[in-house]
Amino acid sequence: MEASALVTGGASGLGAATAARLAAEGLAVTRLDRAAGDGVFAGDVTRPDDLTAAIAAATATAPLRVCVTCAGVGTVGRVIGTTTTRFAARSR
Repeated sequence: MEASALVTGGASGLGAATAARLAAEGLAVTRLDRAAGDGVFAGDVTRPDDLTAAIAAATATAPLRVCVTCAGVGTVGRVIGTTTTRFAARSR
């Protein structure tokens, strides 16, 4: 594989569909979700250690070139500059 992708919320719905499409396009896909399952990396996007482990898993096969956030959280604001504490608070 020449590139990998990380899809949060990848166990079901839009995340699973996105992961399947990226895999069909030839990317090595790592799916991260609190609902662990077949081929899904168990983790929570609000926990920095889980994200770090998922990124390590994704980059183990190929350089990470795509990151899609489909985890079931909703907030309005800029991603750049948001602290992990603020993100976690908004995501619960």
